[in-house]
Amino acid sequence: MSRQLSRAEQDEILAQHGITSVESDELVVFDGLDFTVYKLITKAPGGPGIAAANRKARRAARAAAKRKAQPV
Repeated sequence: MSRQLSRAEQDEILAQHGITSVESDELVVFDGLDFTVYKLITKAPGGPGIAAANRKARRAARAAAKRKAQPV
């Protein structure tokens, strides 16, 4: 197992590879002297509330279609 690098050592390694800043939606993971930069996925505005509203709308539309399709 490799030792944990200090922040200064991490910055120096990144600078050697031309990386001078990390954006707020990026994550750098070090494994010894190797590193990986991950781009984080941003969530859609509204969060799970939008999905629930869409689900309710789909269910209501399906129920209306069933009612319309039933013979009177």
